[in-house]
Amino acid sequence: MQTEIEILNGGQNNESVFRKGQIVYRVGSVNSNFTKALLDHLELNGFQHSPRFLGFDNNGREMLSYLEGNVPRGVEFTAQQLKHSILILKAFHDINANSHLCKGAETICHNDFAPWNMIFRNGSPVGIIDFDEAAPGSRIDDVAYFLWTFLDFGVYEVSDEIQINKIASLCKTYSLDNKNQLINAILKQQSRILTFRKKLVAHSENDELKAFSNEAIIRIQSSIEWVQKNCDKVNAQLI
Repeated sequence: MQTEIEILNGGQNNESVFRKGQIVYRVGSVNSNFTKALLDHLELNGFQHSPRFLGFDNNGREMLSYLEGNVPRGVEFTAQQLKHSILILKAFHDINANSHLCKGAETICHNDFAPWNMIFRNGSPVGIIDFDEAAPGSRIDDVAYFLWTFLDFGVYEVSDEIQINKIASLCKTYSLDNKNQLINAILKQQSRILTFRKKLVAHSENDELKAFSNEAIIRIQSSIEWVQKNCDKVNAQLI
């Protein structure tokens, strides 16, 4: 009996990701060898929240172990879900800090640690996927990206006070140092993705992708405005 193929919907670049049995197949990238080294390092050091790198198939596709669960879409996360998610990020950073992969940087950043790359099971976060953008970097950049994408400030109808309290609570849970640099780090991440989306709109021939990017640009600009408006209040809460 032939094993059924299932197209997977995690991540943002998932057109070529499918599952066959307990193995996930992904088109290889320029970062594939680094991804292999990273996932091997995580496995060796007991990290329980990432897939295992199983090798490459005859077509050069990455083969990864399948993480059971679902990818949350368009939800407002509870305090417990946010806490457990940022603790997974902290564990990821802690295990990678000072490893041979860092090349002198503080740690390895996932660089897309966002809801669309999280696996939830029974309502709780259990894993992180899609390491194409992983690279040496600073903890605060991943934390800033996490806060922006998980809280989606400036987009959801949540009061400024509640969002600011969530930011402060999550920074405390992570035990984030250099909190005075957080606002600039968030704006840097937003600017990075805004530039990326604008390039897609300008150069992509895929109408669906251009439409999605145009919508994303509006959301990003709204979030940037929220951060700029509330930066002093956030900094005051972080002291």
